[in-house]
Amino acid sequence: LRDDLDFVFVMGGINDVCNKLPLGKMGDVKDTTIYGALDVLVKKLLARYPAHEGTKIIFSNYCNWDQVPHIRQDMTWNDFLKAIDEVCGLYGIPVCNMSKEVGISAYSDTDYYYWKQQNGYHDAHPKQVGADVIAKYVANWLRNTYS
Repeated sequence: LRDDLDFVFVMGGINDVCNKLPLGKMGDVKDTTIYGALDVLVKKLLARYPAHEGTKIIFSNYCNWDQVPHIRQDMTWNDFLKAIDEVCGLYGIPVCNMSKEVGISAYSDTDYYYWKQQNGYHDAHPKQVGADVIAKYVANWLRNTYS
C-alpha cells in the first residue's frame, strides 16, 4: 500500500472462515485465530498509518452469506461479525456494517441475482449488479461518515 492514502478500506476474513481458522476470543494476539489475525492486521495498519497522519482505516464486514452454516459448525456468521466489531472497537476503528445495512443478502436473493450459484448456495463474490449496490452503499457511508 502507498503511504499517501486517504483511506484504507479492509473487507476480508471470508477465506479465514472458509479455511476453518479457529474463531478464538477477544485478547488473542497471534494470527492463529480469527480474533488474533484481526488484531495483528489492525496493529500493523495502525503502525503504518497512525491516526495523526490523516489516513482513515476502516473495516467492513461482508453481506450475509449462506454458506457459513454448511462450512462451519463451530461458529456462526454472527460470531465472525462480532469478532470484527470487537477488535475494531478496541482500537477505535470504524466498521462499515454491510451485513446489516447494504440491503442485499444471500438469504433474500432466491434468484441468485447478486451472487453466482455454487452447489445450491451463494458464492462469496457478488455479480456486477451486487458489486454496484455495494459500491454505492460504501460511497454513501464514507460521505456520511467523513464529510
